[in-house]
Amino acid sequence: MAGRRKTQSKPSRNPAITQLKPTGTREEKRREEKRREEVKEKEKKETQSGDCSPSLPNEDQLNFLLDSWNELPKSIAPQVSNHRSDSIITGWKKVQRTPELKAAFADIPHLMAKIRDGTFLHGNGWFKFSWLFGKKNSEWNVLKILDGNYERNENGGRRHDPARVESQSTGHSLFD
Repeated sequence: MAGRRKTQSKPSRNPAITQLKPTGTREEKRREEKRREEVKEKEKKETQSGDCSPSLPNEDQLNFLLDSWNELPKSIAPQVSNHRSDSIITGWKKVQRTPELKAAFADIPHLMAKIRDGTFLHGNGWFKFSWLFGKKNSEWNVLKILDGNYERNENGGRRHDPARVESQSTGHSLFD
């Protein structure tokens, strides 16, 4: 048995297996291991310094926005208790990447005034802080607020938004 030779296995006929990326060279493996060690070392330093979360862009502006939001009466909007929820962090990062949104959040007092004027927003269960960062029908919610889409017009209804296409009733039914 000591003199037995190992038999070579036949190549697999399964295309998924044959298309696997070949294992790297020793040098590639060493570089990958070194990169992992550097990442672990960096994480260790961040943990020791107490800085576990990466800083947000324009974090002071986000904090001012959150404070302004929480100053709104509860009849208008619910308070934000978790200032660092995933939806808030994700939404704020989206704002910072989109120039149009970044400009919309630049004047927070004006935004809060528009929210106070937007009576169609008040007291609705869907109107929450993270809703500001969203989009519906390819229109950013915050931009619709700034355009006055949620304010009452002189007739007591919603202000007409020329960007929306409204169907006109002709008095005809599909079933006539």
